[in-house]
Amino acid sequence: MNSQDPLHSTARPVILVGMHRSGTSLTANLLNQMGISMGSTFFPKDFANPRGYYEDVEFLHFHQTAFNTVLRSYAHGHPDWGWTPNRQIASNDLRNWTEKAKSLIARRGERFIHWGFKDPRSAPVLDFWHPLLDNPIYVVVYRDPVRVADSIQRLKAPVFLNHPQYAWAIWEFYNRRIFDFVVRHREQCIVMNIDALTKSVDFLPNTLQQRFQFESNAEDLTAQIAAEQLQQQSVSEQRDRLSRHVWNTCESLYGQLEEIADLPSSHRTDPIEKQAPFWSWESRKSEDTLSVIIPTHNDAAWLVEAISSVEQHYPGRFEVLVVDDGTTDQGSLDILNRIRDTGLAIPRIPASGLSAARNHLIAKAKGRYIIPLDSDNRILPDFLDRAIAELDCDPQTSVVYGDRQFFGLRNDVDQVPRVSANEMIDQNQLDACALFRKSMWESLGGYDTNVKCLEDWEFWLHAIRQGFHFKRLPILSIEYRVREGSLSRSGSLRKHVRQIRKVVWSKHPELLVQLAPPWIRATLFGTSQDSMAVSADAIRNSWFLKSYWNARWIGVTLRRIHTKLLGEFRRFTKRKSR
Repeated sequence: MNSQDPLHSTARPVILVGMHRSGTSLTANLLNQMGISMGSTFFPKDFANPRGYYEDVEFLHFHQTAFNTVLRSYAHGHPDWGWTPNRQIASNDLRNWTEKAKSLIARRGERFIHWGFKDPRSAPVLDFWHPLLDNPIYVVVYRDPVRVADSIQRLKAPVFLNHPQYAWAIWEFYNRRIFDFVVRHREQCIVMNIDALTKSVDFLPNTLQQRFQFESNAEDLTAQIAAEQLQQQSVSEQRDRLSRHVWNTCESLYGQLEEIADLPSSHRTDPIEKQAPFWSWESRKSEDTLSVIIPTHNDAAWLVEAISSVEQHYPGRFEVLVVDDGTTDQGSLDILNRIRDTGLAIPRIPASGLSAARNHLIAKAKGRYIIPLDSDNRILPDFLDRAIAELDCDPQTSVVYGDRQFFGLRNDVDQVPRVSANEMIDQNQLDACALFRKSMWESLGGYDTNVKCLEDWEFWLHAIRQGFHFKRLPILSIEYRVREGSLSRSGSLRKHVRQIRKVVWSKHPELLVQLAPPWIRATLFGTSQDSMAVSADAIRNSWFLKSYWNARWIGVTLRRIHTKLLGEFRRFTKRKSR
């Protein structure tokens, strides 16, 4: 117990209840400052919570062991938090751990007069703990699901980077259990919106005193709030509103929590059904300058952020075209239907691959300029206007691109080099998200639908071969999501690179001659070095040329592996030094 801030009351355990990333650590620290011992050994702080979790490791390990034992046969989801798509933890699942739980409670009660514990995992199993505790008080905090989902993404956990919809499902699972419990035990609960608590910190000690006769000598909790302020980054109004519309069951439950809260949010919003349409897709008159094309296939959970990023930075200005390329995942189909409800047409085509899906959209596009946006990436401000201006004033330029801001597992900037044919033939220098003339796409015959991966690389090589010019802008163009399983981190990347090189041999052999060293060309074609006089078949069948390129590309692969390993080592040592 904190001897400087004693509580004067009959001892009752105080259980802090709330979903992960909802301000439970901040609130646990406040309770600790007020003299309620929240534990003797806390889970250590880390980058996600640099001021500490105030999470008793004994209760944490109890829940983790029980949850993972019960759910270990379920391959997907996040068993550590008690949730998988097909099975969620229930209070009755913990019946075999009853004696261990009683022992935990007894040890804490013996050591401290005024004690409590905080582990968000207790939220879905409160009915297990309730009969074991002696007249407990529940301090309940909750937080807007949009901010929780965003905060969970920034944990960089692969399970959430690969399945962002899980954050919403777990938020609803936890808060539904919390809501149902509070309704049944209202007289023992203090329910607070965490954002409201940060603005009215005295509400917590005052309510504990008024309702439960707990008195605390804790001083300057407001200063503690300032030091422990919630980590949060702004979420755009467009993303906020579209997210709440797509995951409307979370929005509805959030409204129910607000209704029963002792301290609700100070900025209540109207229910989604009462709000004005998002962006009036059906009535908007976008410019004919640019079309943003976004194919999606079983990844609609990311699509919300991609669409919102365009509308956030360029509201109502450009045509946004989305196509469902044969989605089969039911969760993604549900999300697509919710997005369609906003008025955005999302036609469905048979699964044909990214090349065919992009061609489908570009053929329908009204804009004279095109920018493909992958559904898991986000557009940034300024780039589109700058790129359009470059194409408008320079008819010789056909492609404009910029740098990439990584997010997810990485947060550095990829400074894209100036496109060079000699470099591009070795490895792709340019993301698909570059702005180009629709007329160039028509001249090239579109993306090659026979290329099923790295199709943008082949598209750029084709453009180079046809003499189209590229221009780099020294500004950020997109936010590029890096996650486990993404191609940029996948071991299958080398296999796809080999496939693209086979396509180059088959489709662009002249480019391989053009980019070979002069001595190679002289050996093949004599002093004239006239590759145009030699048939494509003769080039493809040249063992000498093939040997040169195979050796060169093996060297490129080895350098890439070395660079990747060096980068991973540097990131590892940087984390260890923190």
